[in-house]
Formats: sequence, C-alpha cells, structure tokens
Amino acid sequence: MRRRVHLLLHQQPFFKGEDMPTEQALRLVDDLVDLGISQVQWCGGDPILHRDWERVIAHAGERGLNNSVFVAGIVTKRVAKILAGLPNLHLVGINFDTVDAEDFLRTHTRSKVLEQKYRALENLKEAGFHSSRIMPCLTLTKPIARSIERTLDYLVDRWGAGYIPMFVYHPIGKGADGAFTPNREEIRRAYEYRAKRLGSHWLRIGPTECGKHYCRSKFHITYDGRVLPCAVLYDFEVGNVNRGSLKDIVREESGKLCYDFEVHGACAACADRDVCWGCRANAYFYTGDITGSDPMCWKHEGVPMGKPAAGSAASDPLSPL
Repeated sequence: MRRRVHLLLHQQPFFKGEDMPTEQALRLVDDLVDLGISQVQWCGGDPILHRDWERVIAHAGERGLNNSVFVAGIVTKRVAKILAGLPNLHLVGINFDTVDAEDFLRTHTRSKVLEQKYRALENLKEAGFHSSRIMPCLTLTKPIARSIERTLDYLVDRWGAGYIPMFVYHPIGKGADGAFTPNREEIRRAYEYRAKRLGSHWLRIGPTECGKHYCRSKFHITYDGRVLPCAVLYDFEVGNVNRGSLKDIVREESGKLCYDFEVHGACAACADRDVCWGCRANAYFYTGDITGSDPMCWKHEGVPMGKPAAGSAASDPLSPL
C-alpha cells in the first residue's frame, strides 16, 4: 500500500507565523524516505510562506518522494515558475471556495483576495501546469454552499478541473460555535451536484472526500512536531518529533496512525463500506466518538448530530493525550 504523509511546514496561529526549522524539515524528509513513504503533501497554513520552502520541497523531490503542495490561494507568477521547476512535484492544490463575491466575504475579510485566487489559477497554468495538476479545494461551509453550483460549473467549465475536493467544515477555534456548519441537505446538494459534473462514483465516499483506504495509509506532522493520524484531529497526538525519532513513532504507533479499529453504526452497515467508512473527523467533532457513524453524511438521516464538549472522546480507542 502506498503510504503518504501530510507535512505542515508553516502555521499562522492568529496571523503570527511559525515555521518548522529548516534543518529539522530536511531530516524528516530523509526519515520519510527510510520509512518507505512514497508521497508528501505539503500543507498549511501555507507551505510557501516558509522561508526555505523551495529548498525543503526540492530536497524531497530529489530523494524520490512524490510531492503535492497545497497553498492558501495566492500564487504570484514568480512562485508559479518556481513550483513548475521543482523535481517530482505533481500537483498544486489551491484553496478556492466560491465564485460569489458576497458569499466569499461571509467567510473572508478582504474582497481583493478572491481576485488573487483567480489570478493564482492563471499564473499556474501560464507556468505550465496542466489542469490535471491544479486542484481547486473547497471548504464546504454554510455560506459557500449557497453558490456551490456556480462555483463547480466555473471550475469545471473554465479550468477543466477533474477533481474538486470539498471538505466539510469542522468546528474548530473561532468557528466552533457552528455558525458556518452546513446542514445535511446543503451537504447532499453540494456532493450530488459535484457527482453530476464529475461522475457518480464520487457519491460512493459520501462527505469523506478520500475514502477509508486513503485515511488508513497516511499520517500528519505539524510545524511544531506533533504526529497525528489526521490533519484536523489535534486531540489525537501519538508522538512528537521534538521528543523522539519519527521512525520510532511510526513503527511503535502505526496502529493508531492508521486507525486500527472498526467503525460501528450506520457506516458499518452502509452499502459503500468497501470504500468508505465516513469521515472520522466528522464523527469525532459532531458526536464525540471517532468510531461512530459520520453524522454529516446524507445517506444516514437517523444518525444524530450534536456538538461534543471540547476534548470529548467517548469510546476513543486512540486515547488522545
């Protein structure tokens, strides 16, 4: 099975940037190669805000790792050319939530940023990226769901997008009050329309976006060294590379990192359970049980939704620290 890692080089907690030290990032790349990892997805924050991002990602490519870079949405012509010249860089993901300026401002603070996102797509294409190597990524919030059909039409018809990930919003930080959380009908409408444009097979994995086999073959390393099974499950740290070897952490905690458990409830009985087991983050954030059914999936109307208390982990086999 191909194994992947999400590596967070740069984070912006409350707009104060923090980076993973360059030498540590280079050592981690070497450790990943030794562990037999095949692919690194450079996430954010925004990895291209790291002072040595080009050097680090180039090193990963030179060591034979397949790289994908996921940026916040602002890519200048200069940065696009640098990305195009990096070895073994196969994909650039770019945050692009909506084409509607009014809906955009419901989740963003500056209107000019939307125009910069349009320009980023143009700059990447001009630098030589085929549409199959540019991945527009959407966070499906309640405001973004309002204009989702027009957004998907634009990305497919104008840019030839063949894969448009839509990640259901998770109530974290300042958005934990749930005001941005879409309801099941909004989620169903969005995912069914995407399937109409890109193929009905996308409905088989519900709102998980990547399916269970992907989830069980990757892990995440944060800018401050935390090793997690998922980028958004911050309660589930299984180790920290600032306190121990990544190789030891992966070898000793591979069961936790790859979700060595079975789900229960509606997800366990679903007709699509061969490829899908619901989003484990959805289950955790909205029910407090990481092994439970995904309450955001429109296929399971009977699964209750609710907001667990912070740090809640009922029936949690990973024992979050």
